[in-house]
Amino acid sequence: MLSLYPFLIASPALFCFQGVFPLWLLMAIIHRIYAFFKGYPVKFIIWLAYLPAISSISYIFNYKQSKIGHVIAYIVLFLVVIPSFAFYFDKRSKSLGQAILGLESFFLIVCLTLSLTSILDFILLVNNFDYSEYLPSHVNNIPIMQGLASRVRAFWAEPTDLGMATNSFFAFYLGIYSYTSKKRKVSKPFRFILIYFSWFLILVLTRSAGAFMALILSLFLLFIVRILRNKINFNFKIKPLLYFISSITIFLFIVYINRQFTEQLDVLLIKLRLDPSNASVEQRIGGSLAAFSYFFNDMNLIQWFIGAGPGNNSLISELDMAQPSLSWIISVLCDLGIFGFMSLGYIVYKLSVLTKTMPSEIQPYYFISISTLLIHLLTMTGFYLPVLPVIFSLPILFKYLDKSSMKNIKLT
Repeated sequence: MLSLYPFLIASPALFCFQGVFPLWLLMAIIHRIYAFFKGYPVKFIIWLAYLPAISSISYIFNYKQSKIGHVIAYIVLFLVVIPSFAFYFDKRSKSLGQAILGLESFFLIVCLTLSLTSILDFILLVNNFDYSEYLPSHVNNIPIMQGLASRVRAFWAEPTDLGMATNSFFAFYLGIYSYTSKKRKVSKPFRFILIYFSWFLILVLTRSAGAFMALILSLFLLFIVRILRNKINFNFKIKPLLYFISSITIFLFIVYINRQFTEQLDVLLIKLRLDPSNASVEQRIGGSLAAFSYFFNDMNLIQWFIGAGPGNNSLISELDMAQPSLSWIISVLCDLGIFGFMSLGYIVYKLSVLTKTMPSEIQPYYFISISTLLIHLLTMTGFYLPVLPVIFSLPILFKYLDKSSMKNIKLT
């Protein structure tokens, strides 16, 4: 179970029935039910219920222009899956130290899976072999481009999804491995270099402008936040800096000697400049502007507060009634109104408060993990992917673990 669960989370399109019901989700639901019937105290987190509640109310008022599947998605993800992940690690651990070691092993498998499947996908695509033809979820896992121009998606629906997962999962794994290495007083430079290298390699293979932009903005926000809190230490430690420089040097050398691959990065730079001549950039900007126009011009006063109905943004796109927004966060404003948008904001606020229960060394890495996720969701609609429930569950896990020995955690 410990090895299978993270593998499925890192490969959501691999075992996905009819392309809409992945095996990782089924396992999360079963685990939640199992905990209930075993008599474990399954905690109900009231602030996670706000968004599903608004979604249900909005559907009742707007059922003719809504999708019941979106209501179910909100209920399952926020009331079942997020607590299920937190409970999964909580009940497997007898102490905070054991829980941290469990998290380290879990995210190691996730990051290894992302790295290996991305490299394998690129090798296959370069040789014009599309493995997704043999998967039941082929319709949601089609390749983009061919040969060296291919953008890897591994076992995710598309490259942008893989980029989002890479940023969030690698950031947290780097943080927790840095923490455990410090506690063990064991330094493994090669491991750090490999983590950085694998992270950057996947991002380049996806060539996801959203992934790069999310990471850049997240690092900038972290720098600003830590300056405001007077937590910036300008006396940089030499070892982490050397690890980073070494991995970047190796990576740039590999990219440089492959001139044909380097040429494919030009499109990525165009997207990063937000050049509207690029179809992807134009579609995202146009969709977001259309969503705001829809909110202010086509929705009535009641809908301003409870929304036009869960899934409305997707529905009007299918009916060719308007240009859809490719931003989940903007879609929340239109679909669930001001109350839904405020509920999402309150959930993020509560998670930021609970982040203080994490060891202080892990907190900045978690900031990168969740902020890149939220920035990604400004440019895509994949809230239903495993990234959001896993990352949202982590502060809850630390909240409910025993923290009596926080300062004297023993890692064995």
